[in-house]
Amino acid sequence: MGSLIPEAYRVVRPIERVLVWDRDVTAAQRLIESLSQQGFEARLASDLDSAVGEVDIVSCATLGSGSHLDLIGSFNPQMREADDACFSHALLYIDTQEALQKSGELLGPMSRGVLSLS
Repeated sequence: MGSLIPEAYRVVRPIERVLVWDRDVTAAQRLIESLSQQGFEARLASDLDSAVGEVDIVSCATLGSGSHLDLIGSFNPQMREADDACFSHALLYIDTQEALQKSGELLGPMSRGVLSLS
């Protein structure tokens, strides 16, 4: 998650506190530093399961079944943030019709019949 994501959410929600988890603790600390400079109360989430239970919004690349995913980084046909299983029984909302022509997140699963438009 980049430092722009909480800033974008703050436009429509009163985001003040951000928990950061990353497999790479050094990367997490860099993000916490950046978020703190933007005025967020940012801290390391040492336990991912607990952190997910504490927050109202989770922005990530992968989560368990039944979770809300914001998949926003796939802006060309070669890019993916999630595997096909994430789309099984999913409701999908897109922010632009252009995504149906450019997003690798959508094009791959659609070409394999995992995801279809109704």
